[in-house]
Amino acid sequence: FLRKLASVDRSARDSAIDVLEKYVSGQKVLPQKETDKLWKGLYYAMYLADRPKYQHELADRMSNLVLIVNEKSFDQFVASFWKVHSAEWSRLDRHRLDKYLYLIRRTVNAMFTKVARSHWTVESAEKIAGLLRAHAFALESTSAPNGIRLHLLDIYLDELESVIGDTDRETIKTALDIVAQPFIEVADCRNKVLRKKFDEDVKSDKRLVEWGLYTPIEPESEDEWAGF
Repeated sequence: FLRKLASVDRSARDSAIDVLEKYVSGQKVLPQKETDKLWKGLYYAMYLADRPKYQHELADRMSNLVLIVNEKSFDQFVASFWKVHSAEWSRLDRHRLDKYLYLIRRTVNAMFTKVARSHWTVESAEKIAGLLRAHAFALESTSAPNGIRLHLLDIYLDELESVIGDTDRETIKTALDIVAQPFIEVADCRNKVLRKKFDEDVKSDKRLVEWGLYTPIEPESEDEWAGF
């Protein structure tokens, strides 16, 4: 079904995704090499998708794979998503950019939903935070595309808020702190572009303070010396 994912025939692509949904949710443990191939095929399925409505439907189906994949294959499946899209990012033209930005948004939402469905356990929060830190933000990498990471800074709190919904944030405070940490770490990273984005557009977001995630450090003011 991998070849069908890259078919010019939409019905063939949709049929292949039907098969893929059953395949990833099965009991077979998927090695990293295989999950890489799966996401490469899905990447091309999105590449060929036209019309915004269908693109959004496809992005929803693709991101939902994160929620149905066999738990034993979860880590490598999610890692492959970020690996493939990071590798292909520089090849995207502006006409195709929006649908991939939406796919990333939906996938981040699915990752947060994974934590919510665990009832915000620390174990689940740490797993998701670790994957986002290592493969999405990848702050130690000099080759990871800034475009993806800048987009993450734009959407992270919105998608987290969407998943939290009416849940009392005080009851999930520990898990929330853990999930937010990869996002907060950008404030002190070595990447000047990302630090500037955080300083200028992110740290003023009231939710950071309201949720107790980040307190901006104000520079110490020095009183002017007036002499003796």
